[in-house]
Amino acid sequence: MTRPADIRPRLVRALHARVHAMGMTDDDYRALLHGWGVESSVDLDVDQLRALIRSLGPQRRPTTGARFDIWQRRVLAAGCELMRSQGYPDTLDYVMGVACRMAGAKLFARIPTDKLRAIYNAFKNRHRALTALDQQIAPTTQNPQP
Repeated sequence: MTRPADIRPRLVRALHARVHAMGMTDDDYRALLHGWGVESSVDLDVDQLRALIRSLGPQRRPTTGARFDIWQRRVLAAGCELMRSQGYPDTLDYVMGVACRMAGAKLFARIPTDKLRAIYNAFKNRHRALTALDQQIAPTTQNPQP
């Protein structure tokens, strides 16, 4: 019988293979892990690894459907990153709700690919702008002018 300690390295490799096959960027992958409350896949236990791999859906060859799934995951990762940086809840349910409101859809799975791309870019651009603004404001708050 295989012990959890023997399974864990295989699950980590399976997770990395799935993420690579999906075409996720490192930033998207890190944001996905942050949604699970960890910095690295090594910090996940066996049950969490299995759940994360299941949440990424079945492994498929790249097709139109897989590209759609990639955009869904990119939206979730970018949304979690933005929400976390602004102090909002960075749960997947919260980000899906925001994306649905932005797209005018009732279900996250029904948001068309073109709208997913637009939402992803909106999340990333907003995060970049706010990060740049924070970097500009930080020096002035540390050394206030008399």
